[in-house]
Amino acid sequence: MINQLRLAGPAERPSSFLLASVLLMLIVFVPAAVVLQVPLVVVAAFTALLVLLVLVLRPDIATLVVIAMVYSNAAVVGAHFHNVPFAVAAGTPVFLLAVPLGYFLLIRREKLIVPPAMAWILGYLLIQLASTMLSRDSSSASSAVGIFLTEGVLLYLLVVNTVRTERMVLAVVCVLLAVGAVLGALSLHQQVTNNFSHDYLGFAQVGGLPNVLGADAAPSRTAGPLGRANRYAQIMVLLLPLVFAIVWGRYSRRASIMAIGAAGLIAIAVALTQSRGAAVGFALVLVVMVALRYVKLRHVAVLAIAVVALFIVVPAYGTRLQSLNRVSQLGSGAQAVDGSIRSRITETVAAALVFVDHPLIGVGPGQFPTYYAAYAEQFGLRVRAEDREAHNLYFGIASESGVLGSFFFFGAIAVTMRDLARTRSRNLRSRPRLAYLATGFLLVILAYLTTGIFLHLSFERYLWLMLALGASVSAIGLRAAIADRVDGLAMPEGEKVVESLAGPEARGRGTTASPRPQGAPST
Repeated sequence: MINQLRLAGPAERPSSFLLASVLLMLIVFVPAAVVLQVPLVVVAAFTALLVLLVLVLRPDIATLVVIAMVYSNAAVVGAHFHNVPFAVAAGTPVFLLAVPLGYFLLIRREKLIVPPAMAWILGYLLIQLASTMLSRDSSSASSAVGIFLTEGVLLYLLVVNTVRTERMVLAVVCVLLAVGAVLGALSLHQQVTNNFSHDYLGFAQVGGLPNVLGADAAPSRTAGPLGRANRYAQIMVLLLPLVFAIVWGRYSRRASIMAIGAAGLIAIAVALTQSRGAAVGFALVLVVMVALRYVKLRHVAVLAIAVVALFIVVPAYGTRLQSLNRVSQLGSGAQAVDGSIRSRITETVAAALVFVDHPLIGVGPGQFPTYYAAYAEQFGLRVRAEDREAHNLYFGIASESGVLGSFFFFGAIAVTMRDLARTRSRNLRSRPRLAYLATGFLLVILAYLTTGIFLHLSFERYLWLMLALGASVSAIGLRAAIADRVDGLAMPEGEKVVESLAGPEARGRGTTASPRPQGAPST
């Protein structure tokens, strides 16, 4: 589907022959250099020159590469598994995004985009700085703030200012689904072949529970490129709402089939993680979708059949989800409840108690684990002899940043969701595909919030990436609404009357989207 897109570049339609020639040179030169034993420095310099030329011809390619790198955790995998210097791994995404950013700001003279949520993000940063100065360990708290500055503020601004068109948003969605499908395929292959000694270059790490496909016991709870099963499940679940945006938009039959196929691989990967929180979180998203009439009951029936098929493929996942039924027995006998659940409840309650004692600005970024033991003893359902995270987004933020930090943090999320909802309602008739993209990212953020009931804020770059993409969709929708208003003011009075009689589809002329497809959500 990406090949149907026309991305930005120095010209509206850069020379395909020139671009193909550069790519061919790159493909031919590297193997030839290896065979001829050309010095590594020469190979690296020539390759970098060709890559830079490609990026100059098509700056938006750099954005898509960075999106793939961030979501696949490629930079971290390179540093941890392949001895890539940390400075190179961390600096490459920034360098790549500087290319399209410079193109938009310096060549096209477009303005810097500062979304409404940015003020809330900066407010959250100020609270974190204040909390850091008063924290027990200001050094480790400063490290947490540094992560937020790079993986949060910087990534957010770069993505918002390099994803500026509806076509580019669609290309990003395609890349995200492709990354999810590849990671899911790696996890599935690993399970089917029992190849748990191989981490697939770091992109299919394992560990935790017996083989969920029923083979011999093995540490086979898939953890993807993050090395943590529950986190891997969360970032995969975030991709599933984007499938709806592609299917609802009906770009082509092939695009819909590929999106559904990607969804299948992503769902299997989630099941292989055996994450109960991811299942509950996505179920809550589906409930909201039905309540808001984003999907019809017959679509829910199809999803139910898909879930049954998933449990047939990964039967152990259904068995593990059944353990949630024992939560109701917590009052009568704690030991009857799964130890992991008792531990999570203890950690959440401990975070709530920390918040009660430090309500204004919390104990400092990343500081809750050092308070865990003392406060967990007060509740005592299952206390572990180690520092533990809150395992709850809401109480985790509250305990470390207080009510003020929570106000700004969730305010940034609320503003983004509000703008996406407005973009959806404004464009549902005139630009339905843009409206469906807004709906998709609105549901993505909702999925993060629901899975956040069971997970604290970690690997936060995934949250800020999705918030940035949501802000981009809203900015695109706002510019489209302004353009429509200007066109309406400039239109002769007679043409306005004709257009008003012609209906909303006529008013949406000039857009890349098509009229709302039959069977797609209408509210």
